[in-house]
Amino acid sequence: MANLYITSNQINKAENIYSLIREDISNLLISLNGLSLVQYFKRRNKQALEISKKEIQKLIEINGNENWIFFLRANLNAYKSNFKKSIINYTITY
Repeated sequence: MANLYITSNQINKAENIYSLIREDISNLLISLNGLSLVQYFKRRNKQALEISKKEIQKLIEINGNENWIFFLRANLNAYKSNFKKSIINYTITY
C-alpha cells in the first residue's frame, strides 16, 4: 500500500505506513528503505542518507560482511562525496 501512495505522490500517507510497519522487527528493513525513499521525495536528502546508513548497518548485522553490502556502502559513500571510503569499500570486495 505504501508503494501505491508513493507512486500517486501521497508521500505523507506512505510515510505513515512505513512508520507503522517499522514496529514489527521483521519489516524493519522494508520500513527503513521506504522511509529513506520518502525523505528523498520530500527533498530531505540528509535524512534519507542517515536512514540509508541505518539500513546498511542492519543489513551487516543480519548478513555479515557480504560483498553486496560493501557495494551498497560504497554507493552510499559516493553519494555523500566520500570517495576515499567508497574506494575502500569497493577494494574490500576484490
